Amino acid sequence: MSDITAIYNALTNQQREGAILAAKGFSCKKISQQLNVRQETVSRWKNLPDYQELVYLTAEESRQIMIQRVGGLVEKALDTIEHTMTAFGDPKLRFNAALKVLEIAGVSHKTHE
Repeated sequence: MSDITAIYNALTNQQREGAILAAKGFSCKKISQQLNVRQETVSRWKNLPDYQELVYLTAEESRQIMIQRVGGLVEKALDTIEHTMTAFGDPKLRFNAALKVLEIAGVSHKTHE
């Protein structure tokens, strides 16, 4: 893994901004418009190893944040389903929650036929 400080120091402010936009999925055209540079300039930046590394590191950081957030949501969703299945109330709602858990787990009524 590269030293992020060295990468930052090797790039100009515009190149760093471009790399961050690229990591967010912006096209060369959109990056060039956003930064008020020529599209060819952004295309040249894409060939710079430090630019490529910053795009990768920025995108990876975003992915890790999303994975953590989704993990937290999954836990909350499972708690909600568990509560729905065990709470008193509408038996149909509890039954549907149980079926959903089995569906998510890859178990269905067809498996047992």
